[in-house]
Amino acid sequence: MSFLGICNIVSSIKNACMVMKNEVILKDTKVIRDILFILKEEGYIKDYERALDDSNPNKKIIIVSLKYYNNRSVITEIKMISTPSRHVYSKFKDLFKYKKIMGVVLVSTNKGIKTLEKSINMNLGGKLICSIF
Repeated sequence: MSFLGICNIVSSIKNACMVMKNEVILKDTKVIRDILFILKEEGYIKDYERALDDSNPNKKIIIVSLKYYNNRSVITEIKMISTPSRHVYSKFKDLFKYKKIMGVVLVSTNKGIKTLEKSINMNLGGKLICSIF
């Protein structure tokens, strides 16, 4: 999946949270499932499930159930660190300066998409995708 696709799913989730939608529908790819697994593990979304699109049975989709607390979204902000025009890569040694960012930072490593904490524990660097808080 291209990096522009990752930007699109991040903005879809961000926009759905802003208008208080209960669900958002995304196309099904391994990268999106990896990101959603991390978001669920960290408590930012309720759940997600894979399904077939009703209009096109050959197309697979993911239905994401967003999480709210006291009528406010649990995801207050998603900021892209890398953008399609500016990719931010970081070596393992340089990842520590991003630990001061609140929330969860997603890093695309050669072992898949990981949180900043896991990539530091695994001694992996990579492309910084976004921060979620």
